[in-house]
Amino acid sequence: MKKAFIIIGYSVLAVALIAALVWGTGERRQKELYETHLNALYQKSYYDLVDNMNNLEARLAKVLVSSDKAYSNELLTEIWRQSDSAADNLGQMPLGNDTLQKASRYINQLGAYSKSLSVNGMDEEAEKQLETLYGICVSLNKELNAAAVTVIDFSGTLLGD
Repeated sequence: MKKAFIIIGYSVLAVALIAALVWGTGERRQKELYETHLNALYQKSYYDLVDNMNNLEARLAKVLVSSDKAYSNELLTEIWRQSDSAADNLGQMPLGNDTLQKASRYINQLGAYSKSLSVNGMDEEAEKQLETLYGICVSLNKELNAAAVTVIDFSGTLLGD
């Protein structure tokens, strides 16, 4: 009788151990799935951000060389919208990186300034300010494009290796 209780006890312990192992394996797989999904989301957001920033740079350059007021206003509106899109992409990423924090501040300021200029019009001072913002955009794009090389792909290896 005592032997039967010992056998039952060991059997219950073995079943509990197997159940814990199965549960742990399932949890690990679920965690890996979430990490892969999150990594993919971060990568998509990052590359969309880089694309947005390249578009902002091109549109800023066009505003600076444009002599047509209506076309400049249209470009400024596009810059404002593109800034919103870039801000959305930044909102989907952790902002632990210094470059991303600078990009966030810059994008918010550029969007608000562009919106203001599209409504109120540009003067000589605004054009000088846009030249400064363009220079910052070029610099920031270089940093973002350089950082893109270190973004980890799905296999866990660094891009560019």
